[in-house]
Amino acid sequence: MDTTAATLAATSSLSLNDTPPPPQSKSLTPKTMMSADDTFPISIKILTSETREVDELDNKPFTMYILEVTQEKKTLSTLQRRYSQFFELKNATSKTTTTKNANNKFPPKQLLNKLNPKTVKLRTAQLESWMNTILQQTPTLEPILSFLEVGKSSEISAPGAVAPNLNIMDIYGRQFASSDHPNSLIIYAAASRYNFQALEKFIKPSMETIVRNNPNLNCTIVSVADLRVVPKEALAMVRPILEKVDAKNATISINNYSSTHPKTFDGFETFFVPDFSPSGDILQLIGCSDANWTFRVFMVSGGKVIGSVQSNTPDISDRCTDIMKAAIGANGNVVKGFEHGAGSLLKQGEVVVKARSKESITVTAADGGGGFGGKTVGIEFWVSSNNVVFSLLGSGGEIILPKRVIECGEGKSYKKKLSFEEGVDVGLELKFEMSGKCGRRR
Repeated sequence: MDTTAATLAATSSLSLNDTPPPPQSKSLTPKTMMSADDTFPISIKILTSETREVDELDNKPFTMYILEVTQEKKTLSTLQRRYSQFFELKNATSKTTTTKNANNKFPPKQLLNKLNPKTVKLRTAQLESWMNTILQQTPTLEPILSFLEVGKSSEISAPGAVAPNLNIMDIYGRQFASSDHPNSLIIYAAASRYNFQALEKFIKPSMETIVRNNPNLNCTIVSVADLRVVPKEALAMVRPILEKVDAKNATISINNYSSTHPKTFDGFETFFVPDFSPSGDILQLIGCSDANWTFRVFMVSGGKVIGSVQSNTPDISDRCTDIMKAAIGANGNVVKGFEHGAGSLLKQGEVVVKARSKESITVTAADGGGGFGGKTVGIEFWVSSNNVVFSLLGSGGEIILPKRVIECGEGKSYKKKLSFEEGVDVGLELKFEMSGKCGRRR
C-alpha cells in the first residue's frame, strides 16, 4: 500500500508538569565484589565448554569456555570466554618479556575441526595451562586482571566523579554532546561482540521497572561497541549489519514504549557508537577500555556519576535499578514531562503520506525554552493504516532521528519529545519513506 492518511501535530515550548524540588545529588557506592589481592596468587580452572550457535557478525558456531577464577580457595568470579578472547589477551601481553615463553605454548588457531570434541578437549587443557603460567609470571599485569574481571574500575566512571564531557559521533553521523543533555539521565554502556547479549539481558528488566513508574523519563543511552577486532578492510561490510541490528532494537523499544504509554511523549534518545580504532579511543574517553572482557555501565545525572556496574556485579539487575532511582533523585528534571497540547502549536493537519513524502516543521529561537536546558518540541503523528517507516531530519539534511518502523493504525499514534539548544533556529523535516503493511524494496 503506497499512500495513507496521516495526521501530524508539532508543539513547541511545552509546559512542564509540576514535580517536587529534586533532592540533593548523591552517588551510590558499589556493593562489595570479590577482587584480587596482590599478596595471594590467582589461578583459573576451565570447568567446561559449550558450543554456541549464534554470532551476530559472522553467523558461525563457536566454543565458549567456562572459567572459574580462584584465590586462596575462594572463588572470585565465574566467566565465559571464547578462544578468540584468549588469543587477543595473548596479543595484549606479547610485548611483556616475562610472558614470551608462555605465549610460545599458546594453542594455535585452526581453520578446520575447531568444534571437534578432541580439539576442544586439547584446547581446554592448553588454555588452562597457558593462563595459569602467565598468572604466575605476571600476576598484576592489567590486561590479565581485566580479562579475569578482577581489575580496578576507571576513575572516570567512579560514583561521585564529575560526569565526562564528551563530543562523539554515532554510526549514523549524529553528534552526541553530553553538554546538550543537562536534564537527562545519561546511561553509558560499553560492551563487545562477546558480551553485549549479557548486557541487554540484565538492563532490560531494570529499565522496564523504572519506566513503568516514571513514564516521563528523559533518558539518553550511549552504547559504545568495542569493535577493535574488526579489520579495516571489513568496515564497509560490518557497518550495514550494525545499522540493521541497531534499527531493529530501537524499533522494538519505540513501539513497546508507545503501546505501554500511549498518552506520553517518548523522552528516550539512543546513540550507537562503534569504536573501530585499534587503540579504542572512544572506550578510553569513557573509561571502558576493558569492554572486550567485561561490559560496563555507568549512569550520569545532575553532572555527576551516580553509580556503575559491570559483568560480575552481584545482583546486577537490582543494583542497576537502584542506581537509576538515585539518578532520578539527583535531578528531578529527568522525570519532568509535559502535557499534550500545551504551549504553541506549530503545525497540525491531515496530509496524504506517499512513499518518500516529507512534512516540514520550523522551530524558531523565539519559541522559547521549556525547561530542559533549551527548546523542547513534541512531535505526534498517526496514520490511518498499519505501519510507517519514518525519519526526522534537520534543515541541512542531517539526521536527528534515524529510520524507524512505527506501528500505527486505529487509535495508535507516535509521540516524540526532542530538546534543542536555546536561541538557535531549528528546521525539522519529518520524512516518510514508506507506508502500509510492508515496506517495498527499492
